[in-house]
Amino acid sequence: SGSALNLGDISGTVTNTLNQLSGSPDQQHLKDYLTELLDAIQTDSALSEDDRLDAQEAVNEIGQAAQAEQSEPQQSAIAKASRTLNRMAKALPDATKFVRSVNRLLPLIVGLI
Repeated sequence: SGSALNLGDISGTVTNTLNQLSGSPDQQHLKDYLTELLDAIQTDSALSEDDRLDAQEAVNEIGQAAQAEQSEPQQSAIAKASRTLNRMAKALPDATKFVRSVNRLLPLIVGLI
């Protein structure tokens, strides 16, 4: 289906973005956190394909913004992606892997950037 193709495309894009995070220790921690969050997105059956796609795009936005110089557009992109992930997490039962990962990892991710 078209959604499956899009999921595959975005998964590859996100993986490439995360692999570019390797400079500083903070970037390595960020890569680890985002990779863990990506795994939760890809494996949590509570997420629909559309939600999975949106969540992966948000992770990609954070990864891309983290590679940019500190700037207002970068902070805005990270804030928007964080809000997207938080909204999605609030719409699901607390026990899902995705929700637990967002609640634990997002503060750590935002703290590194």
